[in-house]
Amino acid sequence: MSEPLILFNPDAILFSDHVLGEFSDLIYFSFVTITTLGYGDITPVSRMAKNLALLEAVWGQTYLAVLVARLVGLHLSGSGRFD
Repeated sequence: MSEPLILFNPDAILFSDHVLGEFSDLIYFSFVTITTLGYGDITPVSRMAKNLALLEAVWGQTYLAVLVARLVGLHLSGSGRFD
């Protein structure tokens, strides 16, 4: 999600000294954001980068909640509790 933003605005994301800003670092940033872990070594700076990071974090939590609810629903329907 961050790669097109970096191409459009190279200063949209701030990298710490030990992060090179390569594609693999952007994938890492995406996973850290979607899991809402947030180490802080890569930081969104521009408004658009912050909004995209926020959307990705909310999407990650929504996906997790829906997945767990679906698995619980399948387990309960398989166990006969809803009969």
